[in-house]
Amino acid sequence: MPGAPVPPRTMMPAAPYGMYPQGARPPAKQSSMARTLLLIAMVAVVAVLAIIIIKVATASPDNPPPQPPVPPTTTATTPEPTPTPTETTPPPPPQPQWANDDYQVPEPNLDPPPLPEGQTYGDAEDWMQANALYGEPVPVPVRCEIPTDIDPSTASVEELKTYLNDEVECLMRIWGPALEAAGFTASRPPVNIYLSAIQSPCGKLPLQNAVFCPANQQIYYNPQITDSFPEYKHDAVAIAAVIAHEFGHAVQARSGISWGRWVWVAYYEDNKDQPKVLNLKRRSEAQADCMAGVFVQSVTLALNIPQEEIDNNIAKMFYLMGDDVITGKPNIVGDHGLGNNRKAWFLRGTKTPTVSTCNAFSLDVPDDQVR
Repeated sequence: MPGAPVPPRTMMPAAPYGMYPQGARPPAKQSSMARTLLLIAMVAVVAVLAIIIIKVATASPDNPPPQPPVPPTTTATTPEPTPTPTETTPPPPPQPQWANDDYQVPEPNLDPPPLPEGQTYGDAEDWMQANALYGEPVPVPVRCEIPTDIDPSTASVEELKTYLNDEVECLMRIWGPALEAAGFTASRPPVNIYLSAIQSPCGKLPLQNAVFCPANQQIYYNPQITDSFPEYKHDAVAIAAVIAHEFGHAVQARSGISWGRWVWVAYYEDNKDQPKVLNLKRRSEAQADCMAGVFVQSVTLALNIPQEEIDNNIAKMFYLMGDDVITGKPNIVGDHGLGNNRKAWFLRGTKTPTVSTCNAFSLDVPDDQVR
């Protein structure tokens, strides 16, 4: 059977004053001795006066009498102002070393190369369970420059289309190098917005949905999908996670995982084994949920996504998309999986170091984890 062939961020002091005594009487007549003494006194007075006159006469502007010393004048100086420290702008924080930043993201491809196909049931089984893509590391952090403040519920169709297609550019930085390293060809799928039920190469697309169409390798998004979980209609990151899930299906297609699943689904359908058909479809959806988690892990730094947003809001959205939550039937056996399982696979992707953690087709993953 395994070998059987099958299809496809200072002041000066004051001067002293002297004064002559007042009330003196004129002198009386004197004797000769007295006259002699008087004469001698007069001569002495004249001599003293002569000396004073000579000194005064010899004094001139050019030879002024000595003056008492003048204390030096202290010149007040104004202290130099203390320089104000120059305010410097702190350097910007270092930019992260973005993973895969040298990868040249291609333009959206409207004419993509054919999807890979094997030849046998053994190829189909290997591509699902042991694909070379599983050995690739998850790149963290990846640069992503989409605005997270956009309101998907009020954005125009063109604004929403631009936002989602720019998100795919980020997704390509995550998955393009991984696909090529695993030996596959990467191709960028365009995102189309549709407002009413339309016909696509994959058939008629209903409202309140988002899909990846492998026939033309394009993604389709209907904004009414949030009618199922209206609390997320304003959350741009949550909507981006929806597209990341659909891009996960594109990765499955470009790596041959989808081909392997299609082969075995067809086989079980031919053999009327519906439980195995649904099991394989749920495993495919669980893997895409995990790949959406990989996207969130890779761009958390770039988009500044709080951990609470991841653990509570986005993870809860995946829970709300469970078969049992949407239908209200707790025991339903559907084709997308129960809410708790979908949430678990999404969170698994936000922590995985390698793509292998998203291998929902592994025989080590029991059926109840993908129910």
